[in-house]
Amino acid sequence: MDFKIRKAIIGEERDIVHVHIQTWKTAYAGIVDNDYLKHLDENSPKRFSSIQKDISGGHIYVALNDDKIIGFAIFGKSRDDDFPDYGELYALYVLEAYQRTGIGRMLVAAVKNEFKLKGYKNFIIACLTQNPSCSFYEKIGGEIAAEKLCTIGGKKYMERIFNYDISA
Repeated sequence: MDFKIRKAIIGEERDIVHVHIQTWKTAYAGIVDNDYLKHLDENSPKRFSSIQKDISGGHIYVALNDDKIIGFAIFGKSRDDDFPDYGELYALYVLEAYQRTGIGRMLVAAVKNEFKLKGYKNFIIACLTQNPSCSFYEKIGGEIAAEKLCTIGGKKYMERIFNYDISA
């Protein structure tokens, strides 16, 4: 398989939203409320608008296999008040069939390089504590910096905040 990582472009919103919804349904099955997952909508105007804004701002990398989007990463300035001068990888999703192929690492490396160019010294990634991806985030150099409650679909979940030193 020949994977390519590049910045997302306008017109790819539908493919990115598709990957997002599909990966949520597989990654969070048994973790996030099933009714919430069942009602995720690939045609949500709010979701498209948010993705368009991130694409326009240059905040999304996509992973492609034969010109088909199979994963993405969304990033920007940290939204967490406890990490005000950090970058944040807001979302990292790869379709289940392409997981464990190195795509996640490639997307994180692209984002890390972007943060370095923007002058950040650190960035964070938040992951639900029950998500098996926590071990991936540790393997790629993340150190647990905090655990906090977050709300998804009106329900509370514990998430782990991983800190990455960009110079490492």
